[in-house]
Amino acid sequence: EAGTNGYQGGDGGHGSRTYFRIKDLASTEMDVHVTRDKFGSECLEVTLGGDCELETIITALKFITKVLEDGSKEVHD
Repeated sequence: EAGTNGYQGGDGGHGSRTYFRIKDLASTEMDVHVTRDKFGSECLEVTLGGDCELETIITALKFITKVLEDGSKEVHD
């Protein structure tokens, strides 16, 4: 699942909203961590285990990219 309301001309307070969700539908070996360093910068880390998971994440990221690219074009076209 992915989506955006496209470019809105601002930052997080006034700009666009973009999201994506990757859901385990079977027995995917998946770990997700959100961390913050000593300077307050956040990091999203996703680790997947297995050959099938590699193929699945490639497909998912291509889908997410297409949805977000299409959503950003709707506002500018």
